[in-house]
Amino acid sequence: KKMSELRYVCTAQSPTAVNACCVVRVKREGYSTEARHLVVAKGTRVEVYSVAIRSGDVRTEIAISNDVYGRIVAMESFRPSASERDVLWILTEHRTWCTLGLETERQGRIATGWSTLGRGSFGDSQIIATKYLSRIEERLAIGVAFVHDGFLNFFRVFSTPGTAAPSKSSRLREVRLLDMTWVQYESTGAGVLAILHDDGPRQSQRRHVATYRIQSSSSLIIVKPGPYEVIDLHLSTCRLLSHPAAQCVLAVGEREIACFDRWTGSGVKRIATSCGASEFPAACWAGDARWLLGDDQGRILCAWLVNKRQANGTVSPKPKLQCLGDLQSADVACLTRIGEHHFFAGSRTGDALIGSLGADGVQDTNVIATNVGPIVDACFLQATQGATLVTCCASTVHSEGTLRFLRQGIELVAATDDQVTTIENEGTIRGLWAVTTNQTLSSKTLLVTSVQSGQASTSSSPPGLFDCQESTLLAADLTNGILQVTSSSVKLFEFTTSLNASPDVNEWSAYEPLLLAASSGPLVVVASSSRVNTLSWQEQWQVLSSCSLEVSCLACSGSNSLVALAHWNAISEISLRRADSLDTVEANIVLDEAIRSVAFIQQDLLVVGLGDGQLYVLSIPDLSTLRKFSLGAKPVRLFSWHDKALLAISERGAVVSHKQRLEFTAVHLEMGDWTDAKCAPLNDNKIVLWRPDGKGMQVMRIEHSRQMRARSIKLHGQPRAVCLKQDVLFVAMAADRNHATRGGVIRFLRDKPPHKDLAPALELNNFEEPLICRCLELKIDDEDEFLDNGIHSKKQRLDSSGRGVRSTDLGTNFVASLFSTQNQDISKRAPSRAGSRSFVVVGTAIPGADDFEPSAGRILVLEETQVKWSREVEGAVYDVCALGKKRIACCVNHAVLVFDVSLETQLAVYEGFVTALRLSAPTESRIIVGDLMRSVSVLEMSTATSTSSETPALLNLDEVARDLNAHWTAALYANKNETLLSEAGHNLLALHQRAKRRTGPDKEDHRMDTKAAMHLGDYASCFCPGSFSIESSHDSTKMQQKPLLFGCVSGRIGCILPVFPDQIIRLDRVQRAIARASNFIGGLDFFQFRSFRTDSKVDDFRGFLDGDLLESFLDFTSTKQHEIVNTLNDEMRDDEAADWTPLSVHALRNEISQLRQMH
Repeated sequence: KKMSELRYVCTAQSPTAVNACCVVRVKREGYSTEARHLVVAKGTRVEVYSVAIRSGDVRTEIAISNDVYGRIVAMESFRPSASERDVLWILTEHRTWCTLGLETERQGRIATGWSTLGRGSFGDSQIIATKYLSRIEERLAIGVAFVHDGFLNFFRVFSTPGTAAPSKSSRLREVRLLDMTWVQYESTGAGVLAILHDDGPRQSQRRHVATYRIQSSSSLIIVKPGPYEVIDLHLSTCRLLSHPAAQCVLAVGEREIACFDRWTGSGVKRIATSCGASEFPAACWAGDARWLLGDDQGRILCAWLVNKRQANGTVSPKPKLQCLGDLQSADVACLTRIGEHHFFAGSRTGDALIGSLGADGVQDTNVIATNVGPIVDACFLQATQGATLVTCCASTVHSEGTLRFLRQGIELVAATDDQVTTIENEGTIRGLWAVTTNQTLSSKTLLVTSVQSGQASTSSSPPGLFDCQESTLLAADLTNGILQVTSSSVKLFEFTTSLNASPDVNEWSAYEPLLLAASSGPLVVVASSSRVNTLSWQEQWQVLSSCSLEVSCLACSGSNSLVALAHWNAISEISLRRADSLDTVEANIVLDEAIRSVAFIQQDLLVVGLGDGQLYVLSIPDLSTLRKFSLGAKPVRLFSWHDKALLAISERGAVVSHKQRLEFTAVHLEMGDWTDAKCAPLNDNKIVLWRPDGKGMQVMRIEHSRQMRARSIKLHGQPRAVCLKQDVLFVAMAADRNHATRGGVIRFLRDKPPHKDLAPALELNNFEEPLICRCLELKIDDEDEFLDNGIHSKKQRLDSSGRGVRSTDLGTNFVASLFSTQNQDISKRAPSRAGSRSFVVVGTAIPGADDFEPSAGRILVLEETQVKWSREVEGAVYDVCALGKKRIACCVNHAVLVFDVSLETQLAVYEGFVTALRLSAPTESRIIVGDLMRSVSVLEMSTATSTSSETPALLNLDEVARDLNAHWTAALYANKNETLLSEAGHNLLALHQRAKRRTGPDKEDHRMDTKAAMHLGDYASCFCPGSFSIESSHDSTKMQQKPLLFGCVSGRIGCILPVFPDQIIRLDRVQRAIARASNFIGGLDFFQFRSFRTDSKVDDFRGFLDGDLLESFLDFTSTKQHEIVNTLNDEMRDDEAADWTPLSVHALRNEISQLRQMH
């Protein structure tokens, strides 16, 4: 049987951490001001914000957002000579660069795209640099980039398309470069570059500033030392700032700020400072003789020059440095000036914001982009209201991390509407409709059918127009009036052109009480207890057809004159019939459960909701099943959303839409009873909603978006790990930096808003740090005997504060006294005395003062909020996992240890790792270990001899396979078929153990094969099984495994979907055809970026599918899609060795759309 493989890699959330920014200015014809566009780089993504400054307020709106096939490490904007707009220069991690021009509309105010003006590359692409700098000389159009110690790369920023730009790579005499800036432009056509450097880590006594003259021609770049002498500065100096006009340089450091304009030792003006910042990663010119600096503590400082008159009458500049304010977000990674008094600050660990400057410093800041990184750990909530990913986000400043609750889909937010007046009704509402009673004013009238004291009645707001004597079954807008179907008749209210005139009422009376009704265009279908009739309005009501049938629900489509009837007669069946011939069955389908609702989407789809929470999407006219989803266990009800979509509600909500492709979008519902909820659409953005759980009738605004929504909880500390047990989030927190002797804590938070602490935090011992937190399913045969056997030399029991207690103090009712009154529902949960249940296992480390690595740590087993038992180990516990339900495996420094469930007996040990960092156990006898520096190893466990009849049998732990490559492990996920490794060089690998192992000394017999490799462009720090999409029970059974999410330091959240081997081969050829036919930003090479690369190895991109590239096929025009498919079919037809079935555009579009819906 073919097994699916995790190969389809796509993006669920783009990177959010900002690492570079600048402003691109465009001159507007006829205006004195220029249009400003804020360009922000977030890893492999470039976003452009339109900026408008009015009355001191800054308004930003994202205009365009594009992926770049290269991780951006430096970015500059400059204005070439005789140009009316700025040009953007980008440098990527792999030494490729490009020059881009911003395309705009409406006199430069609206950004529409990018055009490539030049591109090139330099340096050894295999070198992993730790610092990147770039500076552009505008008049010369020469750039200089620093990408490795001692090397400067000079280049021309423009080049003729198809030709290489002239460049020069020079190794200067400086050992370690720190910063650089252009000082001046000479009349001879040369530029002077100032470079800050030191003498290397072993001889760093002072730092120096040296200058170089750079001159270029059409084909050469000449670099010469000079023209000024070398100036010595303080050791703390880390930043050079130059005045754009004057030949003056400011050197800023932690303890000194210096200014020199005559380039002699005697001309240096030095002032001692105590700003407390060791680095200034961000700086920008703020006008006149001022510069803004962002330090590594999240502060904004201002450096400026004050002209001071000397005794001899000369004027010389004097430097000053002042702190303007604390941004209270995180480190400042980049700064740029967007107005006279406004600046943008981007951060790698905090939110991006815009600030305003006043006389007293930073006056106000507004967040314009939320950063969900850096993600250090994650767990997944599959709650009834929607799938949510919980991430731990660390912060390097202010010692304050966050928990982020992330989800995709559609939100329903309470709103108001002046044109709609809701109805207060104490009864149970059975129907709710909104119709337009005044086309000129677009005013809405609500009709409500309610049942009170056993009697059904109708009310309307405003009253007095419709028939309210009987219960209303249906109300809808028609082209020539309003339709109202009651239990006895069908009425059409036709409005005249006069606003005050009463409508004309046209009525069709039923022979027996009506129970169901549906309409679409001019077609109306009504049903009584034994008969179905179709009606059409043509100056009067006409009966098109009728049949004798008892139906449970019905729907009609006026565009193709079809009627869907669901009936129950020993079996649950749907039949598709013509509106003018109800006795003739066009197609039918039998389903397993009772059909509760049915509706059409346009002309070619039929949506069916069942009583068990299943949702079917059937194609027309054959009623074949296209998709099947589960929305819970309660009956599914369908409501009209707008013209091309339906709202389906069970325990979860979903919108089924069909525009250019079939889409399913999650709707996040509030907690409560949605069993009998009713809703009526007002327009595309608002609905009227009624719920029977006391919420009453509300107007809700619909927020359409495929973007991730984040809700943040401040933790007042640094989170290390998070896991979920039932409805409690266990968060492992690092020790407080302000109290060095204290240990970390374990917090217990509710998984639903408000996320309050359910119990006091569990405090660890002094200096003890939690490293990992996992929820494991373990089995205890006899808990009474287990607790009585309790204390031994290496096992210690703890109370909630971390102190040791007697075993008799541990009972089953151990949490009742810890919980507050409002949380007594959780405290009353007494665990079972024996059997399998969930425990939270925490691994800790206790670092020593002089230890190279931690020499002590503990394994803590928690149930509810107390430690049930623990064990001390000789090292840091980096990861834990369960082997079956009766053994626990853990990584301790350079070894893997296996214990019994009580942690009393060490059953097995395997040593020999550099640092065993990650652990996974796909089976009870196999352990996958991720080493910090030696990639992945596979350990097999076998039974050895037992020491006695009363003690567990000891085990042998042997290495049976290993990846011989020296990959640095960042994250690990393993199942029975394959192992996914996130490599520290921003790569992703799929490893597979060879099926058969030959005997012999050759190590290659134990090798793990690399089945797939790609470059992600992000550091993936954790894996988490799950998906944000509405899970399909049909697809999950077919695929045999669930999708996998991964979180990155940059805030990116990716998803890896399972696909079959033949699908991988086919889509790999498709993605290569799309890459060849696409024009990427800057002309960057897709295959070069996706190639697996480390500092010692480069491998081809293979095995994985780039989901973002494949899904871009859906955005192409129909002509472009046919061109790609036809070219691919022709190439495969000429390749005789290829096993290829010709593709069609329709089939390929549907296949990619289904994959897109899975994430």
